[in-house]
Amino acid sequence: MESRLKLLTEDIDEFVAGPSTAAVAIVIKPGPFILLVKRVVREDDPWSGQIAFPGGRWNHEDRSIVETALRELEEETGLSREAVEVLGQMRSITPANMPTLKVRPVLCKLLTETNLRPGPEVQNVFWIPLHGLRKKVVKVRTRHAPYQRLTLAYIYDGLIIWGMTARLVDRLIDVV
Repeated sequence: MESRLKLLTEDIDEFVAGPSTAAVAIVIKPGPFILLVKRVVREDDPWSGQIAFPGGRWNHEDRSIVETALRELEEETGLSREAVEVLGQMRSITPANMPTLKVRPVLCKLLTETNLRPGPEVQNVFWIPLHGLRKKVVKVRTRHAPYQRLTLAYIYDGLIIWGMTARLVDRLIDVV
């Protein structure tokens, strides 16, 4: 599996960390399982209540975008940087609701099982089986539009994974 995952880190686009950049940590463990979070519902969060990979904006104290991903991983899940091995960076992605933001996925392999604990921005942290996901068209209400829209999503145990996170899951499933 690890050699197939390395394919995701080849042929990546140029990326310069800065104020309009962010990173997500895509942590995988054998199964394969992926680590996801459910964000808390907050008025000031454009991804409020959504299922997502741990991540967030670059901070001027971060030495690199990988550092951003590992910092956010620890803050949001309690999983330390020592518990994962960085396999590489994936091609950047842009969320539909914030087209000026460039997000760099950082692919990681879990080295050590650890008790997960949600940080202040996270309601829940959990592992889901990558092969247990099923695609479905669902109705979602976006915060940046006053109406519901149909979108392709992944469903697992009542969770709806859509938007940028679903697009990243697509990349993973294609390779794994």
